[in-house]
Formats: sequence, structure tokens, C-alpha cells
Amino acid sequence: YSRLVHPLLPGRDGAVSVDGIDAAIRGFGVATVTVMSLAGYGRAGASLFGELYDPTVVAAALVLYNLLVILVTGVPWRRPPGFFLFVIDWAVVTIAVVLTGGFFSPFILLYYSLAIGAALRVGLSRSMLLVAACGLVYVALSISSPGPVSAVQLPVLVVEITSLVMVVVTAVGMKRAVEVEARKVELEEQSAEQFRLLNNLINTVLSASPDPEQMMRSVATISSQALQADSGLAVLFDGPIPRQSPTYALNTDNLLLVSDQDPNPPHLSDCEHRLLEQVVRTQRPVTVQDAQQGAVHYTDTRYPGLETGGRSVRALACVPFILGGEVIGVLFVGRHTLHPFTEAQINLLTAIGQQMAVAVRMSRLYDMEREKAIRSEEREQLERDLLSMVSHELRTPLTSIKTCVGALAGNHAVLDTLTQDSPQTRLLNNIGRSTDRLITLVNELLDMGRLRAGRVTLNLQQLNMGEVILDIAPQVMPLLDARQQTLSIDLPQTTSSRWDRLTVLADRRRIEQVLLNLLSNANKYGPIQGNITLGATPKDGQVRIFVRDEGPGIAPHEQNRIFEKFYQGAQATVARPDSAGLGLAIARSIVELHGGCIDVYSRVGRGSTFYFTLAQVEEPTTDDGRRTTDNPASVVR
Repeated sequence: YSRLVHPLLPGRDGAVSVDGIDAAIRGFGVATVTVMSLAGYGRAGASLFGELYDPTVVAAALVLYNLLVILVTGVPWRRPPGFFLFVIDWAVVTIAVVLTGGFFSPFILLYYSLAIGAALRVGLSRSMLLVAACGLVYVALSISSPGPVSAVQLPVLVVEITSLVMVVVTAVGMKRAVEVEARKVELEEQSAEQFRLLNNLINTVLSASPDPEQMMRSVATISSQALQADSGLAVLFDGPIPRQSPTYALNTDNLLLVSDQDPNPPHLSDCEHRLLEQVVRTQRPVTVQDAQQGAVHYTDTRYPGLETGGRSVRALACVPFILGGEVIGVLFVGRHTLHPFTEAQINLLTAIGQQMAVAVRMSRLYDMEREKAIRSEEREQLERDLLSMVSHELRTPLTSIKTCVGALAGNHAVLDTLTQDSPQTRLLNNIGRSTDRLITLVNELLDMGRLRAGRVTLNLQQLNMGEVILDIAPQVMPLLDARQQTLSIDLPQTTSSRWDRLTVLADRRRIEQVLLNLLSNANKYGPIQGNITLGATPKDGQVRIFVRDEGPGIAPHEQNRIFEKFYQGAQATVARPDSAGLGLAIARSIVELHGGCIDVYSRVGRGSTFYFTLAQVEEPTTDDGRRTTDNPASVVR
């Protein structure tokens, strides 16, 4: 019946509303009485006024009455019925009861639908007044009936009055339950909407441009939509404002103002300034429920950043952007109507402010990374220019100087005029040594540049690191003899299986360069008459090559940086101030180019052990167990 009367009677998500319940109960009551009248119930006897009226005619009159009420008053879809209308309904039903048989009239059933409708509409107290009126009608009908009150009438009278009271109480409880359930549904929908908006905000923040102005405009728009507000304004400071700051001298030049309506709001008014200072000072949300009333003490009562279409702001809320305990900005939202913001909406706005703070942090990190990338690119370009200059401008004259010094040293006519300890001889030796150091530095710079640019091609071949170590040892002996140092070789027996497991796939020239750099490093920083150990050992599918010295050692905080370009530890700088700090960086690049790794184990005052590892390769064998080096090597996994 409720769906036939008006399509808007059903409630949210298909559930029947209070209007639908009321209309359905009224229709059910009238329909029941009509059916009973058509069936002949209540046609016998007489009314209080004499002849009994036809119940069918009375039921039709009630139907016409209800239709007239609906058409004239618009109840229930345009407005809910009031208590006065229920009083009129009670009077109409009472007349119908009196005209159709009194105490035993079928229209007494309509009192129940009337009581239920009143309980749903006007509350418990007024509903009980209607129940009392119906009870008085019951008593009057019972007394006015012909003859004394029978033993049947009294129980019926008590049951009817009691059942009316029970119906009203039940209906009031049902209404309360419906209201609670509707409130729960509304809160759930609000929560779902808030989560959806927060999710959209997070996606917007993550995918937005790092431009702060565009990001703030997106947040201001989403905030305005989330709180069903009319406008939003985001304010970003040029720097964080600490909590300890009692006041903040606002300067428009130091603020970035972005509105969802106007991309460039002109300025902040006196009201907005004071509200902004309060939020910065307390670091808590602030709401103004009647902005015009709260602004009467200010010289400027407008909110230019929030006013749109010439309409003034009546209610507004403001939350801070807090990052690391400091305020970095503020978010405003305003309404043109006097509709205050709820606590849930303020909590949502606070959550949006937290997301905005995260977005600002991401934007600033992006700016920092971009600046670092620009500086890194500039540094790389400077290094490339330096290497190019070294290659073209220094190497040629150094080679010429080295050639001239060698020619003078080998000229017998010159040597005959110079003694071994003469100043001229010492000058020639100093020039030769200085030229050698410069040539070495130039070669290291060029090698470092090629390695970093990826222009080094490896000539891989199968090598036994034991044989490589034995071949390179004599090459470093003159270097060690100059400082009276000894070299110890630590290798497996050549006839053992461990010797065979020292095989790797590598570029011999580059691996020898790594070994020479490590040995030169040990020679420089090791003590005079000290010992240097060079060796290799197979372990877990890898070959580990190591160089151990008795030098001053490396502090733990320096061991992570020792392989960086141009870096030298404190002990190394004191011991060999002429070192460029490129040898270990070149060694690391070559080893990593082979797919290996290099590291150091050191304790201050107890020497250092530099080592690097390469993938072990097993030489294929023939059916009789003999090794063959003609077939490609296979890497041991």
C-alpha cells in the first residue's frame, strides 16, 4: 500500500521508512474493516443513536476521508502528520465506532492503527494521551450499552485497553530501533565516504606533480568536497613554525596561498590572519560556527580566500599541517550557510591535513633529490672535462719530460761531468720520480674515467690465480726492497685438488692491476722491514684472493669509505700524503666488473687484510680423469 500511495515512501536502500509503515498500517486497518463489513459483521443490532448504519458505507467514508487528508495536507510525503491531525483521526474513528455498533463495532480495530501511527510520529507521552482517550471511549460504550456490563464485556474492555498500551510501547521501541539502525547506516556511509575520499587523496598525493601549488590546489578541492563545503584554501609557509613560537609575524610574501576556486587569492584578511595565528600557536583544529558574528571585532570582516560568487562565509574550519612537530601550513574550508562542522568532519579534515604534510615532505624530498641529481651531473661533467684535459694536456708533456730525463741520465758526456752525489744528479732523480708519480696519477685518472663510463671491455680467459700470484710476485720485489719489506706467499700445494680449484674466468691484465694496487697500498702504509702476505684460497664455489699487511690499520667508521674515489683515511694521509686515493677505487670497479666483490678486514694497530672474491671455475676433464683446457670452462654454482 505504501508503494502504491507514493514511490518515495520506501526508505534508504529499499527499507520501509516510517512513512511507509504508518501508511501500510492505516491501509491494512481500513481494508480489514471493509472486508469485515462486506462479510456482514456488525450488521445486527442498533447504534447508540438508534438504527445501525451500514458498515460498508462507513468504511467507504473513511477511505474518502484519508484520501482527502492526503491530497489537502500532503501527509505523509510532503510533511509528517502532527498531533492535531491524530486528534481529528481519533474523533473520526470514534464517530465510525459509535455509528456501527459501539462496543462490538469492527471499527474499534482502527484505534490500534491510530495508536501505532501516533507512537511513530508524536512520541510516547502524546500517544498515551490518545490511548487514554480511546480507553474512555471503551468505558463509555460499555456503560451506555443496553443492560448492565456483562461478564464478557469487562474482560474484553481490559484486554482492549491493555493491548493498546502494549502496542504503543512496542511501536515507540520499534521507532527507536529504526532510528538507531538508520543512524548506524548513515555513520557507516559517512565512514565509507571518508575512506573513499582519503584513498582518493592519497592517490592524488602519490601521483600528483611535485609542484607545491598544484598539489595544494588538489588538496583544497578534495577537502571542500569531503566536508560538503563551498570553498577551500591551503596556506603553505616558506619554512616550518616550531611549537615553541608564541606568535608568528605573518607576511604575505612568505606564504603560498592556493584556493580551490581562485588559483591566486589576493591576500589574507585580518580574520584569516588571527585564525592562522591561533592554529599555529595551538597546533590544533579551530572552528568558527558563525564567522560573521565572530568577526565583528576585526577591521576586515571578509574571508577573501574562501568567498565565492560574492557570498560571505558563515561557518569555517581550519586545521594545521604538522610535520615533525612543526607547523608547515594550514588548511581552511568554509560554508556560505550557517551549518556547523561536526566532530567527525573535523577529524576527517585533520586526517587530510596529515596527508598534506606527507605530500609536502615528498615534494621537498623530490626537490632535494633533484638538486642532488643536478649537482651530481655537474660533478660528473666536471670529472669528464678534467679527464679530457688530463688526457690531452698533461700526458703529452709528461711523456716528453720523462723522455728528456732518461736521455740526460743515459748521456755519457753528461755523466762524466757529474758525480753521483752532485746537486745536478739529485735534481735529475727528483725530476724522474716526480714525473713517474704524475704519469701514474694520470693513468689512474684515465682508468677510473673509463671504468665509470663503462668503456672497459674484459678479455676473459681461464686463469689459475695461484699461477697469477706466482708470476706477479717478482714484479713487486723492487718496490718492497726499497722499504726492506718481505713478501710471503700463501697458496695451496700445486699438486693438491685445492690448487685446481683456484681457477677463475677473468681478464689477466685487469686482475694483475688489482693485485698491484693492493700490494702497492700495503707497501706504502706498511712499516719498514715489515711483512706482506699474498695468497689465495678456494671457498664455497669462490676463489678468495687476499693481501695482508702490518700497517696502522683502518678505523671501523672509515672501512665503508676506503674504496671511494680520492678518499684516504686519517692514518693513510699522514703516512703517504702524496697518494691520490684512486688505487682502491679502481680495484673495486675492476672486481665488480668481473662480478666479484672486494672488502677489508682491519683493526687499528694490528694491520689490514684486503681481499676480493671471484667465481670459481672447474676445468672439464676427460673420461680417464685428465684435465683439459681446450674446452670452455664451467662456473661452479
